[in-house]
Amino acid sequence: MELKKLIYTVDADGIAVITMNYMKNLNAIDEQMADELMYVVDAAEKDPNVKVVVLKGTDRAFSAGGDIGYFYNLIQAGGEVNMDGLIGKVGVVADGLKRMSKLVITSVCGASAGAGVSLALGGDFMICADNAKFILAFVNIGLVPDTGATYLLTKSLGTARTMELAATGRPVSAEEAKELGLAYKVVAKEELDEATMKFARKLAAGPLLSYKNIKNKNYLNQKYPAVPLGRFADLPFIMLTQGNDTRTRGDRLCRNVGFKPNIVLEFNQQSTAYMASSTQLGATFISDILVSQLPTFENLVYYKLDGEEAKRKVFFYYKTHKYKTRVMEEFIRMMHEQI
Repeated sequence: MELKKLIYTVDADGIAVITMNYMKNLNAIDEQMADELMYVVDAAEKDPNVKVVVLKGTDRAFSAGGDIGYFYNLIQAGGEVNMDGLIGKVGVVADGLKRMSKLVITSVCGASAGAGVSLALGGDFMICADNAKFILAFVNIGLVPDTGATYLLTKSLGTARTMELAATGRPVSAEEAKELGLAYKVVAKEELDEATMKFARKLAAGPLLSYKNIKNKNYLNQKYPAVPLGRFADLPFIMLTQGNDTRTRGDRLCRNVGFKPNIVLEFNQQSTAYMASSTQLGATFISDILVSQLPTFENLVYYKLDGEEAKRKVFFYYKTHKYKTRVMEEFIRMMHEQI
């Protein structure tokens, strides 16, 4: 495919760089750009020489989202307007980035709005310039957030915070994105490219098979044996506070193999304990579902534990002959995917 709105390169280190480069409308996404994005994401996934993928915009904007001007011109010309095709394609791109077997870095400078937020969230790591801002701008033009942004944000932030961002359409700064756990790092605008490529080269030189196995959840495969917890008895531990189910089961797991964990930090949330563990402060217990929703880190090693205490049974039920709303149907579908 001839690329007119993107630049796609693969360097000698195996780093594929996808640059959205249509500044006439601040990298707003129309059907052509969406098609080109689908093409290069697929090409990067299939290319055995590609180790890490970087998705970036220009120094003025990452992406202004869906190209409203494109649809306005169609209306002016008397054409039929249907946004479903574009929405679906951007969703395919964001999903393709998340499902890719290679690690993906999104490098964000300037504005990221609407569908651009979906693309920024599609990576495994987001590195932002200090001038980056994120806006779920849909509500400001009478639309509902789509293209995957609400799904990806809910997985990272929860329903309440996502609703607040979607309903208000307020901008989120780079620093707030980092505080929320959406951004991996914030650097000066002038340092963004250098910081992104330095990190990409570090990942490209790392254990690629481990990265792939983490993204594909191969650590959950029954054919891979669990690791005896006793091997980690001498490590410092980051635990949840007393009364939390994960803390209770973690204590029992350690007690069952004959040691009391050396607890150096306690937190209320698994995600906070996980982020602290990524700074090499200690080992922690985390659920497999949460691992799949949080960013991966090149300095973390994941081990699967065995035994009944390492498993938590969750049940939900519904009456099959009763009417189910669309929300209920979606919840049931998501549960079948997760469990």
